[in-house]
Amino acid sequence: MSPAPATDDVFFDALRAEDPLGAVVRAHIHIEARLNLVLEALTPHPRHLPNLRFEQRARLAVALGLAERILPALLELGHIRNAFAHRLDVALTDAMVDKLFAAFCPDDRDTIVQAYQMTHAQLGHGVMPPYDKTDARHKFITMAVALDKFLLTAEREARIQTAV
Repeated sequence: MSPAPATDDVFFDALRAEDPLGAVVRAHIHIEARLNLVLEALTPHPRHLPNLRFEQRARLAVALGLAERILPALLELGHIRNAFAHRLDVALTDAMVDKLFAAFCPDDRDTIVQAYQMTHAQLGHGVMPPYDKTDARHKFITMAVALDKFLLTAEREARIQTAV
């Protein structure tokens, strides 16, 4: 069994402490680890899973039962990570995070905006700009945490199903 990724608060705090490059790389590593746990939960004999690229893992997880609606967002996260991994001059842009945001289904986009508002209210940051006016890094972090929560829930549900 893969080691468990950090808890929600630890993950969120770690991303907030990073510059955009660090946030993207750390988020991808964390979400890939979470995706591995989902695959293990969905697979009767996970020790036989081959070593796959991130996109292959995401597609396999969907083929095995992970909600199909999350696949576009996972793939877009992989594209963002790859942009940072292969070029020194890449910056996290509004266009990148807008494309990631658009990859979520409308209900998930609403949830992301609500989570942003609730999180910043709980942190006591005072008046924060609305989600659509905040910077790319904050948007990215909010979406990464949303992906993590989605995968955590999917893993728990898969483990319950296999235990029955």
